[in-house]
Amino acid sequence: MKRRRCRVTLLKKSGSTWSSTEITLTDINSIDVKRGIGKIKDTFELKILNAENDYYKNGVSVIEEDDRIKIWIWEGETDWSDLTTVQQNACFQIDGSVTSVNQTLSTGRTLTVKGVGMMDVVFKGLVFVRDTSLTKPHLIIQNIIAQLNSYNPYRKIYGANPTEWGTTLTVRATTKRDGTTAFEDKAYTCSYKPAVEIIEDLSTNKYTGDGTYIFKVGYNPTESRYDFYWYAKETDTTDSLTEGTDIIHEINLKQSNEGIINAVIYHVGTDCNNNPRDFLAYDPTRQVADGASWRYYTETGDQIQALIENEWENNTASFATDSGGNRTSNYPTAYDNGGGKWTFQFDTRDDSGVPTGTKAEATDADDYNDAIVEEAKWAGRDIVMKVIDRWGESKWSGSITIPQSNSYTEGQLLKLTSESYNLSEYPLRVEEINQTIWDTTLKVKEDEKSIVLSSI
Repeated sequence: MKRRRCRVTLLKKSGSTWSSTEITLTDINSIDVKRGIGKIKDTFELKILNAENDYYKNGVSVIEEDDRIKIWIWEGETDWSDLTTVQQNACFQIDGSVTSVNQTLSTGRTLTVKGVGMMDVVFKGLVFVRDTSLTKPHLIIQNIIAQLNSYNPYRKIYGANPTEWGTTLTVRATTKRDGTTAFEDKAYTCSYKPAVEIIEDLSTNKYTGDGTYIFKVGYNPTESRYDFYWYAKETDTTDSLTEGTDIIHEINLKQSNEGIINAVIYHVGTDCNNNPRDFLAYDPTRQVADGASWRYYTETGDQIQALIENEWENNTASFATDSGGNRTSNYPTAYDNGGGKWTFQFDTRDDSGVPTGTKAEATDADDYNDAIVEEAKWAGRDIVMKVIDRWGESKWSGSITIPQSNSYTEGQLLKLTSESYNLSEYPLRVEEINQTIWDTTLKVKEDEKSIVLSSI
């Protein structure tokens, strides 16, 4: 077994900031670092042997709350001073703030130091979104980070403006995953809400149109700063672990019905007469033991207006407008856009919702409204049935423990092959990484079936 090495340094709090002098801590007995994506907090816990009581001076702990701790872990015989800068950065684990220091006296003295990473700032900060000119998710997030930085001038997060945000898709995205398609314009306003909840909202498919995006805050040792990351989930990977081939200490997986959705009442908006319209989508083949699991879905609420807008855009002369050229009614002025009837931009549907290839038609207001609502019903159903297809089955989740490794990143995808679980190159998302001196535990979860849809 290769030797495991670690380095832990302390930066003392000095006024509103920290000393630039790093104090190397010795007699480290154990290290436990946890890093995750999204709403998972980064944390650390150190146990230090304090046999000579060197960590207490005049009754006061040398390590105090709000001091900074940096941790590195690597394997091999190479001393820290002999590692290259690239190697040092590769084995970096966390830069965080101390939240508690406790000493236990038993057969000896053991000091326990706990702390959190910078993501904690995002959890605690209350921010608002009122600038209606910001309609892209990444621009709104930049505004949120700028607010957090104004509250925490000595713990700034990098990514607070377009210059810092950059254009690297795998770091901080400014377009969808294809690198060219812009995010849709969607308004977002709120007053004094936890920053992490707003960012979580803006990372869903509703705002990205590109699936759920990963977000996290991590220390960048190369640039000596805290970086905000926001990017699309990778959809494929060559990274893999194979039971019987790779060294795996433990695999602990389970299939859970938690979060299953097999019945959806979905809202498609208000019809031409401003009446709200809701419909049911249900898959009886996906029932769980305790029956249907329901969800009310509003993400389809723009279906009717989108259809009306499309008719208007393709037949502007057939709708009444105001002096500014804006449409003033959901209905056309006459039901004849050629051939003595109104021919829609969309096709009729058969009994199972499949387009027939024949354009829908209307000769009066009732026919027009009915056709719009019918198409909205099927278009909305197409969306929510994908949700049911994705969330209507139990999902794998659990942990995989391997020898200590710096080869994995929280948020990445890996393929697991396990004879014990009858899985072959099964894709699992790494949501959290737990590092000790000896082991690396990957907390994994099965991703949504369709990566282009977000969680609801």
